[in-house]
Amino acid sequence: MDNSPFARLSAELRNEIYRAVFDDDESVDLKQDLEPALTRTCRQLRTESALLFYKNARFSANYDDQGTVAKWLGSLNTQKAGAISYLQLKTTDASIYRLYQTRCHPSTPDERPQSAYAKIYTNGVVEKLVSTIKQSSISPVAVEVNLRFLTRLEWFACYGHDFATVWGSDWSAEREESVAKRDRWYTEWQDDMQQLAERLCLHVVYGRDFDDEDIKDEMLEELDAAREKLRAG
Repeated sequence: MDNSPFARLSAELRNEIYRAVFDDDESVDLKQDLEPALTRTCRQLRTESALLFYKNARFSANYDDQGTVAKWLGSLNTQKAGAISYLQLKTTDASIYRLYQTRCHPSTPDERPQSAYAKIYTNGVVEKLVSTIKQSSISPVAVEVNLRFLTRLEWFACYGHDFATVWGSDWSAEREESVAKRDRWYTEWQDDMQQLAERLCLHVVYGRDFDDEDIKDEMLEELDAAREKLRAG
């Protein structure tokens, strides 16, 4: 590349070009060929651009596919792993529900799945991910848990009849009170799963559970600030 016009540009300008190339909001799935062609053009371009790619890319994987995450992080050298500023772990509220082994047959309307977080230690899924992150050079604050909620219809199809059976409601009835109850169940479900997702994210980043609501909210604010600093650096 020594004799090319690109090589005669200043290093600062070349870095701006690299950033423009890698500035893409689309996520990079860990199962695809990750590094772009630019990083394989020649040794100098690879040396200059590879770390910028890892810093700017929005990597993503399914939370349940921890083998892929562990294999990928294990394949990166210290510099590349340390450059990562965004790793999104995608999951759904249904997966979180299964993860915490929450019963889908609550015995009373007041029994909420928040208490199920205590069972996290029986399956070891989160501990395995925490260990994977600690063993790599990735900054834990780069890791996010992205939660997709089941639609109302999906939730009704998966869990609605179970709730209705236990709580003694005519699920098929279109009476106003029946519709209102179903809507309330769905709203409470979303609230509970969002709370669990936030606890899961904090656990992954900091290696322990935050079950106190005030402390959890404080830690979420601290985490947001740390992420902003990491991605702006």
